[in-house]
Amino acid sequence: MEQKAWIIDEKTAKQYLTVEDAIDCVEKTWKWYGEGRVIMPNKITTDMSELGVAGWFNSGDQINDLRTGAQPAVMARLLAAKTDVVTIIGTGLQGYMSLLCMSKVLDMKEIRVCDISEAAMDRNIARIPDAPFRFVKCKSNEEGCRGSDVIITVTNANADLVEEPWVTPGALVMTMGSFRETSFDVVR
Repeated sequence: MEQKAWIIDEKTAKQYLTVEDAIDCVEKTWKWYGEGRVIMPNKITTDMSELGVAGWFNSGDQINDLRTGAQPAVMARLLAAKTDVVTIIGTGLQGYMSLLCMSKVLDMKEIRVCDISEAAMDRNIARIPDAPFRFVKCKSNEEGCRGSDVIITVTNANADLVEEPWVTPGALVMTMGSFRETSFDVVR
């Protein structure tokens, strides 16, 4: 039996996959997963170290980036008590994709951005020039978190980026990074 695979390149993914499609697909997939109708295997990651290249890549970058960005949008829409003030800690590509997706489904008034690089915060803000919300660059994670309705961490840090005293009771905290990004008290 012959098996075929369809390889979707970056250009094709960008041409046909919209932000709204990704959000809809993530929400349906979670529902179907909860109903036991689908499985969700791990994403495909290729480690390049055996070829002498330090690093790795995920297959279908545009699809993976939108899928990751759609997750906090769906979570916030379904779980957040309020979404007026949203804090994003980590303003790289995934911070931007999370904000882009959330901007399609949430009514946000203020976006607080936190990063160790002011240039990264500026680049993230510049990507949405006509935003219907106000951007605030924060000098610290504590400044960004206090009084926020939704807090998202999207970094590669393995540190306490969010401390429990900074989180307003009832706020939604989502860690999207690869490691632990909050103090254990936040989880408790």
